[in-house]
Amino acid sequence: MVFVKLQISGHHLDFGEISDTFKIPTAHISTFKEGNTFISTHTKETILYAEDRWIAEIEIKDFNEAEKRIFELISFLYAKKDFVRQLSRECALLLWITIYNDDCQYNLRFSKETLRMIGELGLEVSISCMQLQEFYSGEYLSRG
Repeated sequence: MVFVKLQISGHHLDFGEISDTFKIPTAHISTFKEGNTFISTHTKETILYAEDRWIAEIEIKDFNEAEKRIFELISFLYAKKDFVRQLSRECALLLWITIYNDDCQYNLRFSKETLRMIGELGLEVSISCMQLQEFYSGEYLSRG
């Protein structure tokens, strides 16, 4: 399973404008205001948000669709590049890709076109790979 999130963080975000502009198909939208707290279901740690955060999350169940769906999201954002560039000057924009897999090695490949668009949009990218077996057993938390 692959989760792709567009995370926008900064001070005094206009959640309405961002949500209206980024009507991302099949995305689950979450918003957190500065000062909100959240308790992690995995670590039981309380997280205090130091800034506003808007997150659009897409779940991709078929690994074979991941690269295509990520490219579609980047293309969607690129079509709104003026708004994205404005946001990237004022806020932090992160494309956060998390891969959960236990069956086999999994690789993501980004084309030159995808990388060019990511750069032009001013997005940062974070890719996390986690084995589900370690995730659910809590073993990943015990690593130094």
